[in-house]
Formats: sequence, C-alpha cells, structure tokens
Amino acid sequence: MIDYKISEFLDKHPELTFDGIDYRQKGQDYDNNKQALLNAVDEIEMCIEWLNKFYVTNFKLVNPISNSNLKHYVEKYFKTYISPGSVIAAVKILNVRHWQYEDDPNIYLSFRKDRMRNLEEIYRLESELHQRSNNVVESI
Repeated sequence: MIDYKISEFLDKHPELTFDGIDYRQKGQDYDNNKQALLNAVDEIEMCIEWLNKFYVTNFKLVNPISNSNLKHYVEKYFKTYISPGSVIAAVKILNVRHWQYEDDPNIYLSFRKDRMRNLEEIYRLESELHQRSNNVVESI
C-alpha cells in the first residue's frame, strides 16, 4: 500500500497510536505515540501483507486473539518488532472483522486454532526454504 494512503487513513482515525487505541487523544504521550505510528508505515504494510497471507475470517468471536498477541505472529514471520497500533491500523485498513470494547486499547479477532497451529509449520518450512536458497547463492 502506498505510504500516503496509510497516512491519510491514520489522519482519519486519530484514536490510533503506536501503542494501540487512545480514547483520550490528548497529552504528550498521545502526541508522541501518534507520531510514532505515522512513522511506522513499514510495520503497517508488513501487517497488511501478513493478514492477507494468513488470516481467515471467523464471523463469530471464537478463540479471540488480541492485536497485542497477534503482533507476535507477525514479528516472528518478519523477524522484526511490530507495534500493537500497527496491527490495529492494518486490521482497520483491510476492514477485517474485529471486536472493540470501550476504553480497551486493544481489538480482538476471531482466529481459528487449527490455523494458528499451522502457522508454526509454515514458518518452519519457509525458514528452511530461505536458508536453502541462501546456501545456493553462497555456493555460486
């Protein structure tokens, strides 16, 4: 996704910050966290890519997972830090079904347990494939 579209989206959602949802939307912490999320477009793009690749919508809130927990799957896949707010922004940009509760800085998604178990195997296989391709390049 193009940076300016993400920035445009974030401008329309002032409650979204680097740390999650800030309902107060005031103070120095808010300003710093808002700016940090605006600077985290690359993280948001990684979350969008991950959700497009792995997430399957479940229309009932079964086996809920918060954005704070989901971010660890994205981090493991991309091997880099991902902020909770980046996950929320990606979910909202993609219009993924989620649940949000008043005064809770997190959102919740319904994630099938079998899909989560499969992610570990997918990550392992992709890591092996990546390692093999690096070995081939080094041997050339």
